[in-house]
Amino acid sequence: MRVFGTLASPLYVYGVLLLMAGGLVWAFRRLTVRVAALRWAFACAAAALGLLAGANIVARNRDWRDDFTLFTQTLAIEPHASMVRTDLGVLEWEKHDRAEAERQWRLALVDMPDSAVALSNLGLAMLEKQRYEEAAAYLQKAIDLRPRFAAPHIHLGRVYVAQGDMVRAEAEFRGAVEIYPLSTQARNALGKFYFDQEKFTQAEEQYRASVDSLPNAEAWNRLGNLYARQDRQEPAEHAWRKVLELSPFDTDAHLALGNVCLASGRSAEAEREYRAVLLMDPRNAAALEGLAKLNAKAQQVPAVLR
Repeated sequence: MRVFGTLASPLYVYGVLLLMAGGLVWAFRRLTVRVAALRWAFACAAAALGLLAGANIVARNRDWRDDFTLFTQTLAIEPHASMVRTDLGVLEWEKHDRAEAERQWRLALVDMPDSAVALSNLGLAMLEKQRYEEAAAYLQKAIDLRPRFAAPHIHLGRVYVAQGDMVRAEAEFRGAVEIYPLSTQARNALGKFYFDQEKFTQAEEQYRASVDSLPNAEAWNRLGNLYARQDRQEPAEHAWRKVLELSPFDTDAHLALGNVCLASGRSAEAEREYRAVLLMDPRNAAALEGLAKLNAKAQQVPAVLR
């Protein structure tokens, strides 16, 4: 939604051109036969405006082939589009170019100092750098500007965890969930907090709410770990199979599922999962160990039969 709001300016220009062309067409129809020359002048002007608008739209369409091109081209036209610059920073962050992401967010704040999104993202960047006081300052400012914005509450909760202030951390995580109950990010953050505190009932409640809101691999993976921690193998297996439905290349889920199958005596299934891990990560020590256990088990069978 932020993208569409930012791109309103160029689209507005094209819209005005089309409205002008439409107005000329309407005027053309209102004129009488006695002013034919003027009517044709109006017609030519309307056609020219229509062609100009169409040409601009076609040229602009090339910029929509991917988000990165769209954002960079928009900023080339409108360098002070702060919200687009903030979104470009998110793309850079996802590409693991942390320095460029931070640069874009700082530039966004030059044009829009009260951008809660840019402030929240900078808070996250400082959190990743373990500069907790700076992170807290950015995040608190974002919260002051937009109290009903869940993301800075989540990041601030992580800051407090890193500082060992669990009371304030829980308050921030719970605040994020209260603001946005359907947010998987907020639910997963609170679930992880409870899991790390070994409050497994509360953790399960949050992860269950997360997958009920939107099936996601993170929550199912953590449910698998939670059930395994409680030695509840059947629900753990179910959780990891859900992970693989959503993320077939998740090596952790394949490995965990292989271990469950090995423990329950399903050697063929265990081998299939371990080999799936090794296909993606040939040096995975845990998968190699699992295959070694399967081979040792297979070699013991003849001796038992004798």
